[in-house]
Amino acid sequence: MKGFFSGDGKASLTREGSLTIRFYSKCKEGLEGLRQLLIDLGFHPHEIREEREEPEGVVYWFSIPSREHMKFIEDIGSFKPRHREVFEEYGRLRGEEGERS
Repeated sequence: MKGFFSGDGKASLTREGSLTIRFYSKCKEGLEGLRQLLIDLGFHPHEIREEREEPEGVVYWFSIPSREHMKFIEDIGSFKPRHREVFEEYGRLRGEEGERS
């Protein structure tokens, strides 16, 4: 799971500090299998969506709900340095919010 996400996943932060975690694939059946594995691991991923990208054609994706972002980061994570930077920044932002509360 970590390897697939590292290669075909996306982790990004908005200016407001919201995190997005998505899995992408051209193969819907393979993505369905990954989604089911996440469900088996106790996650509640959103439904698979379809997106048309040029010149690639159709790409399928699903995302992890925001309430499970920290669980995903801790339990699965990523080997990709950019993902890890995003996760670290998200953790810092969450820590700052906690200090203000």
